[in-house]
Amino acid sequence: MKADRTSSLHFLILTLQDYLNLEPNEGVMITSQVILKKGREKSVENRHPWIFSGAIERVEGNPANGDVVDVWNHRARFVARGIYNAKSQIQVRLLTWNPNDMIDEEFWRRRLRRALAGRQALLE
Repeated sequence: MKADRTSSLHFLILTLQDYLNLEPNEGVMITSQVILKKGREKSVENRHPWIFSGAIERVEGNPANGDVVDVWNHRARFVARGIYNAKSQIQVRLLTWNPNDMIDEEFWRRRLRRALAGRQALLE
């Protein structure tokens, strides 16, 4: 069982390393915003990674499922950025709480490098 886990982890590490060697693409342009109901920003500010449909006051723009959206509180203050899915009870899965983070190829590369480093440490 441990050998299967180690070989799966080794395969994942090699796949991630291959991905990290690809040429970067341009960033994602954010054209839609999710506005939270009053008082519903607390969990987001505490770094909870999900926004449920009941916490959303309105969606501005016309995001497709899978689009990156900015999340704002009811006072028009940025609180997070995430991936939108109107077909789910979890309508936004948060990626960052930093308004300066661009969700581009380098964003994902940093995330993958961090994940890869943590998994490589398991093999040592």
